[in-house]
Amino acid sequence: MNYKVHGVTFLILATGAWLLGMAVVMSSSLPWGIIDLALIVMSFAAVIYFYCAKCTARKVCSHVLPGYLTRYFPARRIEPYSRTDVVIMAAAFLSMTAFPLYWLARSISMLLVYAGLLAIAVVELRAKVCGDCRNIHCVLKKNPRCGTLP
Repeated sequence: MNYKVHGVTFLILATGAWLLGMAVVMSSSLPWGIIDLALIVMSFAAVIYFYCAKCTARKVCSHVLPGYLTRYFPARRIEPYSRTDVVIMAAAFLSMTAFPLYWLARSISMLLVYAGLLAIAVVELRAKVCGDCRNIHCVLKKNPRCGTLP
């Protein structure tokens, strides 16, 4: 159960950062802010379909919400992730993370809060969630033989 606390904490911190970025963009330009919101929603949906829906542990998801949401997406066979799955997941995370940087760079304090939230989220994920994750195919999981990412 402890791993779920950390999984949800990761989601809250990362989502908080992305929404902060969107708010900064929206305060500067409503159309670009709406594009950022759409990008966040589409990216989250892409991650759930291309990654979470193939997860071997989606019924006991440490992040809780993504595992639950996979029920509403088309079924996917549980198997190792393809290169396409990994590229789409990475592109989704990178796009929603990088998009607001232009606007955040105008306010160093907002940029620092944004980067801080994401950094804490990543540390939480790597230190507390990945070690207990039951997804045997996850590309973020450490290789038990050498202790490094595959």
